[in-house]
Amino acid sequence: MKNYKSVLALVISISFALQGCITEEEVIIEDILVEEPPVMEEPPVVEEPPVVEQPPVVEEPPVVEEPPVVEEPPVVEEPPVVEEEPVVEEPPVEQEPSAFQLSMAKCNNPWDEEGVAQPEDSELLSDPLLSPCYRISGVVDGLVNDNTELLLNNVESLVKSDSGQFEFISPFIKGDTFSLNLKSTPTNHQCKLINNSGTLNEAHVSDVIVHCIAKENQCDKTTQAVTDNKDLSGNNIVGIESVVNDIECGADVWRVAANQRIENERKTAGNISFIDKNGAPISNVKVNFTLKNHQFNFGGIAQAKLWHGEADNVAELYKSAYLGFGFNKAGFQNALKYKLRSGLEALVPDMLTWFKAHDIPVRGHALIWPKWDNMETSVSAADALSMGITEGLVADLPANELKIYVDESIIRWASKWDVTEWDVANELRGHHDVQDLLGYQEEAHWYKLAKANVQNSATLFINDNRIISDTSDTVISANVAGYKANVESILADDTLNEGHVEALGFQSRFGAMLSAETIYQRLSYFDDLDLPIAATEFEIKDDLITEEIDRAILTERVMTVYFSKKNVSDILAWTFFESSSRTDARHLVALTGDVNLRGKTWLYLVKKHWHTDVTTWLDRQGQTELTGFKGEYSATVSMANYPDEIVNFNWLDGSEGITVQLPNYINGADGTIAASFTIDGFNNTSVEEDV
Repeated sequence: MKNYKSVLALVISISFALQGCITEEEVIIEDILVEEPPVMEEPPVVEEPPVVEQPPVVEEPPVVEEPPVVEEPPVVEEPPVVEEEPVVEEPPVEQEPSAFQLSMAKCNNPWDEEGVAQPEDSELLSDPLLSPCYRISGVVDGLVNDNTELLLNNVESLVKSDSGQFEFISPFIKGDTFSLNLKSTPTNHQCKLINNSGTLNEAHVSDVIVHCIAKENQCDKTTQAVTDNKDLSGNNIVGIESVVNDIECGADVWRVAANQRIENERKTAGNISFIDKNGAPISNVKVNFTLKNHQFNFGGIAQAKLWHGEADNVAELYKSAYLGFGFNKAGFQNALKYKLRSGLEALVPDMLTWFKAHDIPVRGHALIWPKWDNMETSVSAADALSMGITEGLVADLPANELKIYVDESIIRWASKWDVTEWDVANELRGHHDVQDLLGYQEEAHWYKLAKANVQNSATLFINDNRIISDTSDTVISANVAGYKANVESILADDTLNEGHVEALGFQSRFGAMLSAETIYQRLSYFDDLDLPIAATEFEIKDDLITEEIDRAILTERVMTVYFSKKNVSDILAWTFFESSSRTDARHLVALTGDVNLRGKTWLYLVKKHWHTDVTTWLDRQGQTELTGFKGEYSATVSMANYPDEIVNFNWLDGSEGITVQLPNYINGADGTIAASFTIDGFNNTSVEEDV
């Protein structure tokens, strides 16, 4: 009962306290609180903890509804001060100026980071501490669907994926220097920078050029797919794909060495300057350099009856194919052999005129072939009378008359024809009927006669067979050594410099798959003679090398080694065109005009592999560098709003450079003048012989 009263008193006390009617001190219940401590000191009575832990008393359900009042009165009274502190109201931190903004602080004509110029500010313009600022811009040329990243002064970069204009936003003032580089290179293009450095001088720089060209297929330099076997461009490689792959990507020791020699000996590099009609540099225009004729002679020996249409009725096809091969030197198979003059001499003049019209020099073959079967059978009555000798068989002439006949034949024939060189003696090693009768000193004598009577100081060759092409397993075979001894004896005889061997003719008619090493070693054996060398009758013997692909492989091997040898000047294809009068198949072109695998190999080497066709830009000084095969070039200069000008020039030694003057164009001109072209200092554009 007493506990019940205590609880009731506590409830009443709390109720009044909440209603503000009385305080705890005013509530006095003496008979209930005798044994308990004051409420203020210990509201949760020690003896009755269950009251606090179990507020929901069965008799008083309202107590359950407000248990938190006793335990946590501060929660009701405290406002959420902590949660509403004014963090958001703090002022923003000032950002540091960007590198661009700092660089622009020197400018009195600023632009924003998008490159947009800001309105003129008179205060900035009049500020003596500020300067006018300039920008770097230019053009990307030749880039298609590829990425390159340009880097200016190792600071600002931009990416270009196609041709077109570009402009950097970095500011420069007068006297600043700039340098533009490629931070990353395109995947499928090679790019060259032009005008990519300099010093600012009170103007924007807008002539930076990034010239890009598509990378060639590393193992194939064809520029288009061609399957027509009459095509003469060098692009038809059907059937010789493996040969082309070896040409471009072969890693054989001999090939690597040969390619390096070709790079060193057959190319030249240097500076070319272009000036306008008034002598001023032609700046920032595109120029193309194309090799028209090699200095080296890749020639074709002509078949007179085919050329004239007297055999196989292919005259026009023959001439077209001859020019299509791009031969830059000619000769005759039989038309200039003294023995055959009665049947072929009349065919020669028109052919010489045609070759001259096409700027193709011609060689003569041959003045003396000293075997009875290779000489005229008989002395005609007219010759007997004019020479003062006996009419009849040449082989029956007494020694003194034979000497007259041979000497007169050389004199008359050498003086008659306008050619650049002569095979004075042909196949001396195996053919010596005349020498056996007159003595071997006659060989040197024949060169003196020729020297005294040839036109145009024609070069004098000694021509023989099975020298470089000898099938012997011995590198320096008896044929090789014998030929050299023959040359040395003729040279030794000419003590008064009256005439001697001036060049070595190796027929180069191959009937075995000789190694490149053997070919090179045999050529090198003659280095000490210091005489030019020509492959005068180059062909592959089809009867001994029966597979056409093998003939193509050997064609490439021989041509590559010969071309790599510094003292070799000519490779002349002997049987260029098929003839129905022959039973063999040593030709390059069939009677139908179709090119066989050997012909395709020749065309690919000369027109694709050993060819220069370069497009670039002249810099702001009107200059550019050219590295290319030695020979005759055309330069096509392209200006805006002006017809292209084409100039021919010889590029034989670029070490000192050359200057090309356009005869009509003046810087800044805008017109449609029909141009005729010359080049200062290069009046003679003929191909130099035997160099």
